[in-house]
Amino acid sequence: MIRKEKFLEIPEREIPVNIIQYEKEDIFLLQKLFSDWMNLNEKIKKIGGRPSILPPEFVEALVAYKMGYWKIDDMRLGFDCFDPNAPEGSNRIEIKYATGRTDFSSFSSVIKWDRLIFVKFYNESPKDCYFEVYDIDIQMILEESEHFGRYMYDRRGVRPRISVIKELIERGIYREKREFSLF
Repeated sequence: MIRKEKFLEIPEREIPVNIIQYEKEDIFLLQKLFSDWMNLNEKIKKIGGRPSILPPEFVEALVAYKMGYWKIDDMRLGFDCFDPNAPEGSNRIEIKYATGRTDFSSFSSVIKWDRLIFVKFYNESPKDCYFEVYDIDIQMILEESEHFGRYMYDRRGVRPRISVIKELIERGIYREKREFSLF
Protein backbone atom coordinates (compact mmCIF):
# COMPACT_ATOMS: atom_id res chain seq x y z
CA MET A 1 0.00 0.00 0.00
CA ILE A 2 1.08 3.52 -0.69
CA ARG A 3 0.37 6.34 1.75
CA LYS A 4 0.60 9.85 0.38
CA GLU A 5 -0.90 13.29 0.43
CA LYS A 6 -3.24 14.26 -2.43
CA PHE A 7 -5.21 17.39 -3.18
CA LEU A 8 -8.86 16.38 -3.45
CA GLU A 9 -11.43 18.50 -5.22
CA ILE A 10 -14.52 18.41 -3.09
CA PRO A 11 -17.47 20.82 -3.31
CA GLU A 12 -16.38 24.44 -2.97
CA ARG A 13 -12.69 23.75 -2.35
CA GLU A 14 -9.54 21.76 -2.93
CA ILE A 15 -7.86 20.37 0.18
CA PRO A 16 -4.76 18.32 1.02
CA VAL A 17 -5.67 14.88 2.39
CA ASN A 18 -3.71 11.80 3.43
CA ILE A 19 -4.84 8.84 1.36
CA ILE A 20 -3.99 5.15 1.02
CA GLN A 21 -3.75 3.51 -2.40
CA TYR A 22 -3.77 -0.27 -2.38
CA GLU A 23 -1.50 -2.34 -4.59
CA LYS A 24 -1.87 -5.81 -6.10
CA GLU A 25 0.07 -7.59 -3.34
CA ASP A 26 -2.15 -6.09 -0.61
CA ILE A 27 -4.73 -8.78 -1.39
CA PHE A 28 -2.65 -11.28 0.61
CA LEU A 29 -2.86 -9.14 3.75
CA LEU A 30 -6.63 -8.71 3.28
CA GLN A 31 -7.06 -12.48 2.86
CA LYS A 32 -5.04 -13.17 6.01
CA LEU A 33 -6.98 -10.60 8.03
CA PHE A 34 -10.29 -12.14 6.95
CA SER A 35 -9.13 -15.69 7.76
CA ASP A 36 -7.84 -14.56 11.16
CA TRP A 37 -11.18 -12.87 11.91
CA MET A 38 -13.16 -16.00 10.94
CA ASN A 39 -10.87 -18.22 13.05
CA LEU A 40 -11.19 -15.85 16.03
CA ASN A 41 -14.98 -16.02 15.77
CA GLU A 42 -14.88 -19.83 15.76
CA LYS A 43 -12.87 -19.75 19.01
CA ILE A 44 -15.24 -17.19 20.55
CA LYS A 45 -18.20 -19.47 19.73
CA LYS A 46 -16.46 -22.37 21.50
CA ILE A 47 -16.45 -20.44 24.77
CA GLY A 48 -20.13 -19.55 24.37
CA GLY A 49 -19.64 -16.03 23.06
CA ARG A 50 -21.18 -14.13 20.20
CA PRO A 51 -19.03 -13.55 17.12
CA SER A 52 -17.38 -10.16 16.71
CA ILE A 53 -18.31 -7.88 13.84
CA LEU A 54 -16.08 -7.56 10.81
CA PRO A 55 -14.00 -4.42 11.46
CA PRO A 56 -15.16 -1.43 9.37
CA GLU A 57 -11.53 -0.55 8.58
CA PHE A 58 -11.12 -3.95 6.91
CA VAL A 59 -14.26 -3.43 4.80
CA GLU A 60 -13.15 0.06 3.76
CA ALA A 61 -9.72 -1.26 2.72
CA LEU A 62 -11.27 -4.20 0.83
CA VAL A 63 -13.68 -1.97 -1.09
CA ALA A 64 -10.93 0.55 -1.88
CA TYR A 65 -8.74 -2.29 -3.18
CA LYS A 66 -11.44 -3.97 -5.31
CA MET A 67 -12.99 -0.76 -6.68
CA GLY A 68 -9.80 1.27 -7.24
CA TYR A 69 -10.75 3.95 -4.70
CA TRP A 70 -8.43 5.90 -2.45
CA LYS A 71 -9.03 5.18 1.24
CA ILE A 72 -9.18 8.42 3.21
CA ASP A 73 -6.72 8.47 6.12
CA ASP A 74 -8.28 11.58 7.65
CA MET A 75 -11.38 11.34 9.87
CA ARG A 76 -12.30 15.06 9.68
CA LEU A 77 -13.73 14.76 6.16
CA GLY A 78 -16.84 12.69 6.91
CA PHE A 79 -16.45 10.08 4.17
CA ASP A 80 -14.46 6.84 3.86
CA CYS A 81 -13.07 6.70 0.32
CA PHE A 82 -12.59 8.86 -2.76
CA ASP A 83 -13.27 7.66 -6.31
CA PRO A 84 -10.57 9.33 -8.46
CA ASN A 85 -12.37 8.30 -11.66
CA ALA A 86 -15.76 9.82 -10.82
CA PRO A 87 -16.72 13.42 -11.59
CA GLU A 88 -16.77 16.00 -8.81
CA GLY A 89 -20.01 15.73 -6.88
CA SER A 90 -20.03 11.96 -7.25
CA ASN A 91 -16.64 10.94 -5.86
CA ARG A 92 -16.99 11.02 -2.04
CA ILE A 93 -17.82 7.50 -0.83
CA GLU A 94 -19.45 6.32 2.42
CA ILE A 95 -19.16 2.57 3.12
CA LYS A 96 -21.64 0.44 5.10
CA TYR A 97 -21.93 -3.34 5.22
CA ALA A 98 -23.74 -6.40 6.54
CA THR A 99 -22.39 -9.86 7.31
CA GLY A 100 -25.81 -11.41 7.94
CA ARG A 101 -29.22 -11.49 6.32
CA THR A 102 -30.28 -8.19 7.86
CA ASP A 103 -28.69 -4.83 8.53
CA PHE A 104 -29.39 -1.66 10.40
CA SER A 105 -27.02 1.11 9.34
CA SER A 106 -26.50 4.36 11.20
CA PHE A 107 -25.42 7.56 9.44
CA SER A 108 -24.12 10.93 10.57
CA SER A 109 -26.78 13.63 10.78
CA VAL A 110 -24.60 15.74 8.45
CA ILE A 111 -24.05 14.22 5.00
CA LYS A 112 -20.60 14.87 3.51
CA TRP A 113 -20.62 12.10 0.90
CA ASP A 114 -22.08 11.63 -2.59
CA ARG A 115 -22.47 7.87 -2.87
CA LEU A 116 -23.10 4.98 -0.51
CA ILE A 117 -21.27 1.74 -1.18
CA PHE A 118 -23.10 -1.05 0.60
CA VAL A 119 -21.32 -4.40 0.92
CA LYS A 120 -23.25 -7.61 1.58
CA PHE A 121 -20.98 -10.44 2.75
CA TYR A 122 -21.56 -14.18 2.42
CA ASN A 123 -18.99 -15.72 4.80
CA GLU A 124 -18.69 -19.45 4.36
CA SER A 125 -15.29 -20.29 5.84
CA PRO A 126 -11.91 -18.72 6.63
CA LYS A 127 -10.92 -19.41 3.01
CA ASP A 128 -14.18 -18.46 1.27
CA CYS A 129 -15.55 -14.92 1.20
CA TYR A 130 -17.99 -13.85 -1.48
CA PHE A 131 -19.49 -10.36 -1.39
CA GLU A 132 -21.74 -8.05 -3.36
CA VAL A 133 -21.07 -4.32 -3.71
CA TYR A 134 -24.01 -1.98 -4.29
CA ASP A 135 -23.38 1.59 -5.48
CA ILE A 136 -26.18 3.93 -4.36
CA ASP A 137 -26.35 7.67 -5.10
CA ILE A 138 -27.27 9.96 -2.17
CA GLN A 139 -30.19 11.41 -4.16
CA MET A 140 -31.63 7.91 -4.63
CA ILE A 141 -31.50 7.39 -0.87
CA LEU A 142 -33.12 10.72 -0.06
CA GLU A 143 -35.91 10.14 -2.59
CA GLU A 144 -36.57 6.45 -1.94
CA SER A 145 -35.94 5.87 1.77
CA GLU A 146 -38.79 7.25 3.82
CA HIS A 147 -36.87 6.95 7.12
CA PHE A 148 -33.57 8.40 5.88
CA GLY A 149 -35.17 11.36 4.13
CA ARG A 150 -37.38 12.16 7.11
CA TYR A 151 -34.38 12.26 9.46
CA MET A 152 -32.32 14.40 7.09
CA TYR A 153 -35.02 16.96 6.41
CA ASP A 154 -36.07 17.06 10.07
CA ARG A 155 -32.66 18.48 11.05
CA ARG A 156 -33.05 17.49 14.69
CA GLY A 157 -29.51 16.17 14.83
CA VAL A 158 -30.81 12.61 15.03
CA ARG A 159 -28.63 10.01 13.33
CA PRO A 160 -30.60 8.36 10.50
CA ARG A 161 -30.84 4.57 10.91
CA ILE A 162 -32.17 2.43 8.10
CA SER A 163 -32.01 -1.08 6.75
CA VAL A 164 -30.20 -0.52 3.45
CA ILE A 165 -31.05 -4.06 2.35
CA LYS A 166 -34.78 -3.76 3.04
CA GLU A 167 -35.38 -0.12 2.08
CA LEU A 168 -33.16 0.07 -1.01
CA ILE A 169 -31.48 -3.09 -2.29
CA GLU A 170 -34.50 -5.43 -2.15
CA ARG A 171 -36.47 -2.75 -4.03
CA GLY A 172 -33.77 -2.44 -6.72
CA ILE A 173 -32.76 1.09 -5.67
CA TYR A 174 -29.07 1.20 -6.63
CA ARG A 175 -26.93 2.37 -9.55
CA GLU A 176 -24.79 -0.71 -9.92
CA LYS A 177 -24.19 -4.12 -8.36
CA ARG A 178 -20.84 -5.91 -8.59
CA GLU A 179 -19.84 -9.32 -7.22
CA PHE A 180 -16.43 -10.29 -5.86
CA SER A 181 -14.56 -13.06 -4.11
CA LEU A 182 -11.74 -12.33 -1.67
CA PHE A 183 -9.89 -15.56 -2.48
